[in-house]
Amino acid sequence: MLKTRRHFCQTLGASLLASTFAPARADDAGGNISMLVNAGTTVDGAARLTSEQFRKSLGRDTVVFPRLGAGGRLALAELRRAAPDGRNVIFSPSSPLTIYPNIYKRLDYNPDADFTPISGVALFDVAIACGVQSDIKTLPELIEWARKQPTGLTFGCAPGNGSSSHFLGIATALATKLTSSMVPYKDTTAGLSDLISGRVPVFITGTGAMSEMHKAGKLRVLATSGSRRSTLVANIPTFQESGINVTIENATILLGPARLPKEAVDRMHAAVLELWKDPDARAKMALMGMDAWPVDAGHLAQWLIQERQRYAALAKGAGYVPEDA
Repeated sequence: MLKTRRHFCQTLGASLLASTFAPARADDAGGNISMLVNAGTTVDGAARLTSEQFRKSLGRDTVVFPRLGAGGRLALAELRRAAPDGRNVIFSPSSPLTIYPNIYKRLDYNPDADFTPISGVALFDVAIACGVQSDIKTLPELIEWARKQPTGLTFGCAPGNGSSSHFLGIATALATKLTSSMVPYKDTTAGLSDLISGRVPVFITGTGAMSEMHKAGKLRVLATSGSRRSTLVANIPTFQESGINVTIENATILLGPARLPKEAVDRMHAAVLELWKDPDARAKMALMGMDAWPVDAGHLAQWLIQERQRYAALAKGAGYVPEDA
């Protein structure tokens, strides 16, 4: 299934690719919609499903433009400069608006003033795992093991510093009063290889990246971070079910430039609602570890503020020192 998921995410909507972001014209409500995507394979795949629904619901071709770099910040800076004409949006993970303001001294955008929330799309979680050579079978057993280690909870994670994976490790250490140290990996594959070989004892990354290796017996997922169990590893408990008061959820969200008219926001949100009514789309989203979360603009705006405050408390509790962007 891993091959199926990877193939699906890499090929979905490939014919929609083009080379430039649509020109901003405030007087033009027609034409193509340009959808920036600022994260990797899984988020890109979900964006392409959403763009196809836009085509169906809005009657306008929606062209996906991957804009990776600087952890997604470059794409947000680009959207900030676009006109609020209903032609330019971004499909983004929530972390650049919830985590980044707490870990960088300066950003090229204001997470509140520079964008218009349009809609939530999906929720996805991260997971913590150990190697199968370990005797550890549950998250409580991992915590007890970590208490006996000189460095406490040592874990690898991908992405590295300041990611939701990193903050799951931080939140776990704070909730259990453990010291912790993190080994950052830019490449998930390299990190999982080190976990399987025993070079790193614990690894945290997206549940989707580990689910097939867990099922194949190559590693052991101990818990997932969401408010409910992941459909990818439904037999694995959440942190809360394991007795650790930690919940970390990522969201994929749609944003437009500041001052995007309410009519455009409402039309796009309605398209997201239609996406989740499609059984085929739901199945494809589930394959990527995405759960339905088509909340409206007001709910999304409030959630982003609350999550930013929650990560601020975690960063403060861990003594996180903000970096230059």
